[in-house]
Amino acid sequence: MSYGNKSIIKLEKEFCLYRGLLTDWRQKHEKWGNDNFKAEYFSRLRLEKGKIQELEKKIKHMDEKFLILKAAGRYLNKEAAVLLNFILKNEKEYSIRLMCNVLNINRSFYHKWKRNIPNKTQKLKALRQQKIKEAFFNSQQRYGALRIAAMLQNEGFVISLTTVKRYMKELGLQCNLKK
Repeated sequence: MSYGNKSIIKLEKEFCLYRGLLTDWRQKHEKWGNDNFKAEYFSRLRLEKGKIQELEKKIKHMDEKFLILKAAGRYLNKEAAVLLNFILKNEKEYSIRLMCNVLNINRSFYHKWKRNIPNKTQKLKALRQQKIKEAFFNSQQRYGALRIAAMLQNEGFVISLTTVKRYMKELGLQCNLKK
């Protein structure tokens, strides 16, 4: 069409093109021919699509960051343990890397903290030790491992005399013997 009778300026206005674009296309067409002109067009198109995809990816990333901040907003001024618990609860919803980045927490610190969360056995041990301490100090430090084990077994705990002795040794509890 640009080689026809109409002027290039009128064609550019008619097709809402930038001024000088048709002239530029004509020069490239004369220099490389039809095939190369199409190849350059498609390579530019691929570059533009790549840029668009990259920008869409950035937008998605920023939206995820916003959602994390929105969900963690009430925990931001709290202790680090509260933020770490938030990350632990939301591991399946958001990536750990992104949450740590947004909440400004070192990822290795989070993983180290996560490994140190007490499991059921550790919680049970802590509960047993607490009960042993209570029984020991309630008896004015007079009950030994045998009596404390019997007390705990009467309360429903499944615990042996050997375990009570070991826990008392760990806690540094020793009964006062009568002379």
